[in-house]
Amino acid sequence: MSRKQSPFPKKPLAIKRADGDPLTRVDLQYDFLFNIFNDDQRVFTDPYPSAFGGPLGGKVSFRDLYVNAIMHSAKATKALKDSMSASATFATDFAMLALLANVGRVNTTMSFFAEKKTAVRTYHPIPALQRADGNLQDAPRIKGLLKACTVPDEDPKSIPTTPGDILARATTGKVPPTSIATIIFILSNYSPAIGQEHFLNELEFIDLFLPVEVSSASRARAFLWLCYHFHEATSAVNEDDYDTEVLSVNPFCDSHRPGKAPAFIMITRAEAEKENVDTEEEVARAEKSVSHRNDIINKASTTSTSKPVHNDEGNVPEVKPKGKRNTGVPMTLKEKKERKALWDKQYRERVKNKAMQEKNKETKRKESKQREVQPPKLDLPADVAEFGPLSRGRESLYTAPGYRRSSPDIPSMYQHRYAPYRFGTVGDPTWSSRHASHSKGVGSSHKSMLEHAWHVINCTDPLLDSDDEADDHVHRDYSKRLRIIARVRGKDPTPEPEPYPVAPQPHAST
Repeated sequence: MSRKQSPFPKKPLAIKRADGDPLTRVDLQYDFLFNIFNDDQRVFTDPYPSAFGGPLGGKVSFRDLYVNAIMHSAKATKALKDSMSASATFATDFAMLALLANVGRVNTTMSFFAEKKTAVRTYHPIPALQRADGNLQDAPRIKGLLKACTVPDEDPKSIPTTPGDILARATTGKVPPTSIATIIFILSNYSPAIGQEHFLNELEFIDLFLPVEVSSASRARAFLWLCYHFHEATSAVNEDDYDTEVLSVNPFCDSHRPGKAPAFIMITRAEAEKENVDTEEEVARAEKSVSHRNDIINKASTTSTSKPVHNDEGNVPEVKPKGKRNTGVPMTLKEKKERKALWDKQYRERVKNKAMQEKNKETKRKESKQREVQPPKLDLPADVAEFGPLSRGRESLYTAPGYRRSSPDIPSMYQHRYAPYRFGTVGDPTWSSRHASHSKGVGSSHKSMLEHAWHVINCTDPLLDSDDEADDHVHRDYSKRLRIIARVRGKDPTPEPEPYPVAPQPHAST
């Protein structure tokens, strides 16, 4: 869920600490949080069924209201809900930390559990808020959980984004107008405007969470007054409408400041130093947490050093000892970022090399396939392979077995392969030898398609012009006709043609 950005420039608000440094009570302003969450006035309307036995829409304290809002968040895990239900102490501690994340006091790079592994977070124990067993998670998860808080039947796309939107929705009778977490987000975004309107420019809203020379109790009362003012929306009156009964509606109001937040109690620096003092138990708990975190880092470092790393070639590289950096001291954020950048660079190089190897393998595979592809070989008989027209060209037809020219002296250019007069008379031995096998096939049954195709392949030259050629059926028809005519006449149908001259001679004119 997105939130509208503040129109005012923000002060430096987030806590800045090195990795491994604990957050003290001064960092948290623990006394301020304690006064907020230990106020037992049940004046806030709870939009959810109370997890502590209260009815839907009943009146609860701020602590119960805020804890119940967290437990009904869409991003609250079952483990978190179970932990908060089982331990009221853990629920209060987690709610205090969530309130700091709600206003931006906790940096989003902070993590609060010692087992964290990511290098982009810094670990910080919080001894004052780790009184019970439970995982405080990290700042980004907590902030995401708070952004997912909505009241029943609230459209996430129409959540109010300004203080005016909150009050306008409340005037329609919708109480509460939105979740308490959303109200606090809006108040922190409009911190200067809230200070001008309600704090008489003495403080801004976010100043309530900072170490200022104002008592923790008075700051907590002003915070609760604001939350009630916008959550219940019943104390928004003008000074002209001053009425004791109306002003008494807000239980945190000040009769001397009608319509405004209660007055702040200013304190000296010495008095401020007496607040938010860490106990000896919390100091010992912080030292124990830091030591536990160092043990986890050392164990992880030892495991990563002794574990062999296999490269792409399958060889195990030699494990080199690390530098002389003191492993007992946690690495700084800069060192972790540099190490992560080095790991990322090495990983990218490995991926690039592997991609190049795959590309080379694919290229070699394609080249080998191209070499393997050869023209298909026809499984033909030996005589076809030797005398076929595909292998011998134009002269293959005349050198094929069973074929001879009528005269070796006559050039082929003056001969026609299928002229019937070329092969002699019917009774001539030449004719008989030339057509014995053919005549045998004439009277027989028709050839099959395969036999005819085989015959055409052996007896046809595809390189010659076939315009004046006849097919095999025409030859057989001619042969039948000639035999019939020869029997009827009792002699050869035509005389033997005279041999052609070697070269064409000019005709004499008659």
